[in-house]
Amino acid sequence: SDGKDIIRNYTGIDLRGVGVLRRTEKGQLEAAWIGDIYRSASAVLKFHPIEPKPVKPPAENIANNPNGRLVPSPANTQNQTTDLGPWHEQRQAEPQTQFQQVKGEFNFSGLIRLAEQTKNLQPGDYRLIGWADTSIPGVEVEPAAPQSRSATMIVANLAYGFGNDPQPDVNARPPVDKPPVMTDESVE
Repeated sequence: SDGKDIIRNYTGIDLRGVGVLRRTEKGQLEAAWIGDIYRSASAVLKFHPIEPKPVKPPAENIANNPNGRLVPSPANTQNQTTDLGPWHEQRQAEPQTQFQQVKGEFNFSGLIRLAEQTKNLQPGDYRLIGWADTSIPGVEVEPAAPQSRSATMIVANLAYGFGNDPQPDVNARPPVDKPPVMTDESVE
């Protein structure tokens, strides 16, 4: 398709906050922000070179946050830095992915930042990172809770710089043959 990278959502679910990272054959790190991509939709990936930018965590995250959850104290973070990721501004726009957690909202920010780490991304690798505000069909939790909320983080290796490209995973359990039932008659 004219040398353009195009992605199509075959998952059957609407994906949110989607970005794709890649490392070129020359070792340059690049990122393409998609945003939301609905089921069966396509998007052209417009890659831009990026450089990880270590920064100190924002001051408001150095003490107790409004949710009452402890975060690192100034003594522990004084000399530490963090890479806020290639799409920090876009991630800050959603309560589910912003650095500061919002009370009552599920937050993927720690997992997103972990998936956005690029130190192990090899030349030719493509990695999609996003999330869905639903559960993956077919997943059941027992016992079922009277109230529940679901969200799913998506990390997909779209291409590897070595070997074959990843293939769809059916995730179906193979059939299990039942062992023969022993009876008094079969012992004879």
